[in-house]
Amino acid sequence: MRKRVFRKFSYIECDDFAAFLNKKAKEGWHFKEWKWGLVFEKGEPEDVIYAVEIFIKGSGWDLRPD
Repeated sequence: MRKRVFRKFSYIECDDFAAFLNKKAKEGWHFKEWKWGLVFEKGEPEDVIYAVEIFIKGSGWDLRPD
C-alpha cells in the first residue's frame, strides 16, 4: 500500500524534514520518493534515522540537484 503526502518543507528545514520522515517510519510509513508530493509505502514500523542535506549550489526552485 502506498500513500502520498502533500507537505511542504523549505530547503532550510533539514532537521524538521528528517524528524518528519523518522516519525512516519515509526508509524510504518517508509519514504520512497518525492514525486507530486512525498510518496510513502506501508511496512513494519522502524526507527530510521534520516540525514537531509542542503545543496549549496541549488535554490528553493530546483526540483533535484545536478
